[in-house]
Amino acid sequence: MADRQAVQHNLNSLLSKLGDPDPDMRYMSLNDLLGILNSPHSTYLAHDQGSSSRLAEGLLKALDDQHGDVQNQALKCLGPLVVRLPFESLASLLEKLTNLTASQTIDASVPNTALRYIVTALPRPQAGQAPSQEATMAYSAVSRVLIPRFTGPTPSPTSRRGSIVKGMLEKDSSKGFSSDALDVLIQVVTCFGPLLKEAELNALQNSVMSIIDNDTAGTVVTKRALAAISALVLHFSDTQLSLFASSLAQKFKSPHLTTVHRRHLIATVGSVAKSAPAKFGPHLPSLVPFVFSAVGENKLAQNGGFPSRNIFNLHPDDQGTRIVPVSHGSALAQELVERNVGARCGLEFGKCPQDKCCSTAGGPPTDQIPRTMSGGVPYGPRFIRSCTLPGTIALTFDDGPKEYTQDLLDLLDKYEAKVTFFVTGNNNAKGQIDSPGMPWASLIQRMYRSGHQVASHTWSHQDLSKVSESQRRVQLLWNEVALRNILGTIPTYMRPPYSSCTEESGCLKDMGALGYHVILYDIDTEDYSHDSPEAIQSSKDIFDRSLDSRDSFDRPWLVIAHDVHEQTVHNLTEHMLNKLMTEGYRAVTVGECLGDPPELWYRKDDNFDERSLRKSKSKNSVTKTISVDGMCGGNVTCLGSRFGPCCSDTGFCGNMSTFCGVGCRTDNGYCGDNPGSVMHGGGGDHGGASSGSNKDKGKTKSTKKPAKSEAGSFLQFSPSVAVLLLLSLVVLME
Repeated sequence: MADRQAVQHNLNSLLSKLGDPDPDMRYMSLNDLLGILNSPHSTYLAHDQGSSSRLAEGLLKALDDQHGDVQNQALKCLGPLVVRLPFESLASLLEKLTNLTASQTIDASVPNTALRYIVTALPRPQAGQAPSQEATMAYSAVSRVLIPRFTGPTPSPTSRRGSIVKGMLEKDSSKGFSSDALDVLIQVVTCFGPLLKEAELNALQNSVMSIIDNDTAGTVVTKRALAAISALVLHFSDTQLSLFASSLAQKFKSPHLTTVHRRHLIATVGSVAKSAPAKFGPHLPSLVPFVFSAVGENKLAQNGGFPSRNIFNLHPDDQGTRIVPVSHGSALAQELVERNVGARCGLEFGKCPQDKCCSTAGGPPTDQIPRTMSGGVPYGPRFIRSCTLPGTIALTFDDGPKEYTQDLLDLLDKYEAKVTFFVTGNNNAKGQIDSPGMPWASLIQRMYRSGHQVASHTWSHQDLSKVSESQRRVQLLWNEVALRNILGTIPTYMRPPYSSCTEESGCLKDMGALGYHVILYDIDTEDYSHDSPEAIQSSKDIFDRSLDSRDSFDRPWLVIAHDVHEQTVHNLTEHMLNKLMTEGYRAVTVGECLGDPPELWYRKDDNFDERSLRKSKSKNSVTKTISVDGMCGGNVTCLGSRFGPCCSDTGFCGNMSTFCGVGCRTDNGYCGDNPGSVMHGGGGDHGGASSGSNKDKGKTKSTKKPAKSEAGSFLQFSPSVAVLLLLSLVVLME
């Protein structure tokens, strides 16, 4: 009893300080409050509605604070608070936050972020188990308050009688649709989807589809709406799913269907098919014809009816091959200097398209850079599996950059978080990172300028335990040349592909000789196996369980994920950031979590002229988002996308003449006769020009749209997307 009274006294004292004029005092009070809420002594709040209500009110006021640090600290307090709240207090807090989303005096992103924190922290049903009483009570509060606010207007609790508050998913006359509200919905469905009633699912579906059906919703909002509908369909009954598919078919048939709306509907079919292939498969036969009618029969005829030979946008000669650089012992330095000249194709160098070079990146070699080993962090032949600085978590992302990396950098800016990128030089058909025709150089420079750590993941993602010593050196040195061409420095940190670098193979010794810290991890999110809206929950659970099982409050962690996966960037990462911040951690680089000063994360190449730093020459590759759904235009470019580098006049990415020729949008990708050179990172004497160099050429071309096909449509949708849908259908129907 005495302990409870002491805690109550402390809480009341801290709450009174939240009105202090000094923002530092408000911040420190919230920090102390967070410590109390995380302690067992605060469990009494579940039975003390008065105290819990006062706490909730205090945090609501702090969310409206003019200082961002105070707001962020208030957000962190919400997670541990809501699991202590009695039902009525929780419902009241949700109601007040949903009303704040319609307020004109506070940034709506703040209450929406608070709602996501709360929903994430609440007890949820577990797969294969009956929902616990706590999860059922949490869902009851969400069902009573939050879901009605998503789906429609509700009476205003503060205005005059009869006035209403707009639904969170409705369009605001001045602000438009809210992507933040969609993020809250996605979190609700992720956490409580199995408990949602049929009427709730129908209402939420209608609200989300009203956004997808709106031509003016905007790219960002539409993408979040697609993610939301993909999450919802996982919980549809067979009848609901059948009605949903029928409604899509009816919309495709509408005589008033616009080009933009058709694109949104095609994207909906693709997103839902990817999210729930087994459930949605039986409905694809009624929808795929609309996709193919959008492609046009004349496009299908280009490859004998099916463009399957090129569905992954690879040159035919490339399929089934990998470019593996091979060292020639003492000739290594000469090779590194002359990668972009001479006869670089042949069996000893790997396989490449006819008349194209295997490698284009030039510049002086890096093997003569002194490999001084400074600081207290061990170099190879030792592995580093965990961080050492208490209270830190190092999130790391392998295999990039790719089309989702720009979104990841935007998200990290939003949370003011720092991470480490283990960069590959040329894998996943992305082209070489220092190729001027690709967008990767500018993205890597942005990582560096933003304070993130750039480290090596080798040139082409070879298993370093299965290649020779000279090949291992090439894998690291070629990547060094590319990164030096971009940043002017080379990294001292690396992670071996597949986490494979055995002592027996000599790999660890070789990494030490090259002066590398060899980094592994102690949390593997396994995101590479869970790249769907439903499956990514497994990666979230892995992360959450690891943090919840820690033996000390501030134990540090080293986490591996991959920025080449959509769900990692658009779903998992924000979850991890919210979780670690709620638990009082800081997101930092690997170097910082090991106590290594930033000046030791890189080596300077004193012989390199920084005036030669590579940049992405195409203006659209620097500032535009890389297409992740085959659509382009506005602020979205095809350069670097998996659909092809060219943006057609109707706004779709591809690599055929219908995309790269007449009407091609030079501001949104490559235009010209040789798109393969861009896709493969070609350059030098044989590579195609960048989109920037084609700008004048594009101006002289006719912008006349191609004639309608027999299918009655001139909309040019990426054939790869349509064929992949059909292939999915074939597999599912067998």
